[in-house]
Amino acid sequence: MSLHLEHLNPEQLAAVTLPDEHALILAGAGSGKTRVLTTRIAWLIKGGRTVPARILAVTFTNKAAREMLTRLTAMSPVNPRGMWMGTFHGLCNRMLRAHHRDAGLPAAFQILDSQDQLALVKRLAKSLNIDDERFPHRELAWFINANKEEGVRARDVPVTDENTRRMADFYAAYDEQCQREGVVDFPELLLRSYELLKRNEILREHYAQRFQHILVDEFQDTNRLQYRWLKLFGGAGAKYFCVGDDDQSIYTFRGAHVGNMGDFEREFKVARVVRLEQNYRSRGNILDAANALIANNRNRLGKNLWTAAGKGEPVRVFEGESDTDEARWIVEEVQALARDGTRLTNMAVLYRSNAQSRVLEHSL
Repeated sequence: MSLHLEHLNPEQLAAVTLPDEHALILAGAGSGKTRVLTTRIAWLIKGGRTVPARILAVTFTNKAAREMLTRLTAMSPVNPRGMWMGTFHGLCNRMLRAHHRDAGLPAAFQILDSQDQLALVKRLAKSLNIDDERFPHRELAWFINANKEEGVRARDVPVTDENTRRMADFYAAYDEQCQREGVVDFPELLLRSYELLKRNEILREHYAQRFQHILVDEFQDTNRLQYRWLKLFGGAGAKYFCVGDDDQSIYTFRGAHVGNMGDFEREFKVARVVRLEQNYRSRGNILDAANALIANNRNRLGKNLWTAAGKGEPVRVFEGESDTDEARWIVEEVQALARDGTRLTNMAVLYRSNAQSRVLEHSL
């Protein structure tokens, strides 16, 4: 089967055909990063440079993993299902299932979703007579998750005041309750997997020898613990192919650390950073506005998006005096487009938060 390398632009082709070395791919919005990742994997397999079982591919969502697997199946003559491909949580779950005894878990351990976790927090807080006004249940759950995502156990929480001490004690009690019930929350999957590999040299060496190529999607959205987990597989010379865009880092509020990209470039002595700057999604005027805006960010790794699709319509900015004024202007624009023959189903109205929808819905 053909990989259709002729359909790639020069930068995409350069990324796909890089030799066996660590690589950082700065993939701008709409630049075809999924195509680059899947074609890279297919190129490695088809060229005999590796086999599926020696590939670890990490995606940000299950949907992205399924899409990549579908594309690979169509591109590669080799069945790619032998490789490890999935989200951090999915891969850690797979590892913990395979080594549950070493991880101190029952074989059929259950995974708590966010609602299950909150229910357990409420039940435990009630049994411990914890004041839910002073320590709201959601804040307790957030405290536990935030520390786990930093790789911090209850015993290691820096205690600076009485409230922190009480929450750290609750964190410890929560972990003990989870262990008794044979359940783990999502952050625990990653932390338990990291601790397992960190302390078990034989197991760590096994996976380091197994995985020859490690590919990571949406690298800008990884947190510190995820990056530390990834590094545990590099002991036997695995090559890392990390794809991300520091300009699209939007998950800092839940622990993402965009600095992982710069750390990776420095720690792994990345010789070449490939920038995917050609955009296939937007017209030039939109990209020019986006480039001008993002240029104000500090500590960027740097790139400039462009397109061969022409300038398109100019970007217009309307500054209303109130939210009602904004909504009125949007309605007038919708009506004008409809009169010109644009179907309502081909229009979209975007807003920052759900709270802003009420005035728009009322005006429409």
